[in-house]
Amino acid sequence: MKTTHVCIAVAALIAVSSAPDRAYAGTAADAGGGPDLIDATIQLALPAAMPVGQAAGLSFGWHSGDRFEYGVRLGAGWASESNLNWAVDHTELRARLGVGFRQRVGRGLVIARLLGGATALFESRARHQAQRLGDSAGELSTSAFAVLPAANAEFGVALPVAEGWGMTLMAGPTAHWMTPDGTRLGFTARLGVQAFLGDSP
Repeated sequence: MKTTHVCIAVAALIAVSSAPDRAYAGTAADAGGGPDLIDATIQLALPAAMPVGQAAGLSFGWHSGDRFEYGVRLGAGWASESNLNWAVDHTELRARLGVGFRQRVGRGLVIARLLGGATALFESRARHQAQRLGDSAGELSTSAFAVLPAANAEFGVALPVAEGWGMTLMAGPTAHWMTPDGTRLGFTARLGVQAFLGDSP
């Protein structure tokens, strides 16, 4: 259901960006002329290792180019889950390099990207009521750290709202390669502020 809502939101933004508006003519020209795109977004994703839950965090990116682009993205996410025995805290740091394609549509940009890199994971587990149970419960807490190769694709829009500034909405699938579990597939969505830097040709 959440994936459906994200897809509907992306389609709505594309429709809005396609509508002609003279008030945005200058900004659209800048957006379509190969500006640097710098964004700060809220990120929601399926955790890289936890089988359930959702990791919420922040993501920052820089992408440069005209129709074809390249860029870098850094992000962090946090998730917490618990069961009858354990409370789990999950932290992940994502670093990606990517290439993409952008097309001006109306006053905005429609963007498709392919990114690859790594995700660093730190996970800590604490047994419920550990102090009361004492040594009788065995191991009371554990922690683990891992770095996983990862890749993701994202699709969405960058829509100018004011001169040099706007909003962006991107979403797409994610893959992490884990040993010995194999490939874990997920989904990531981002919404936030977009800066358009640079002159049109």
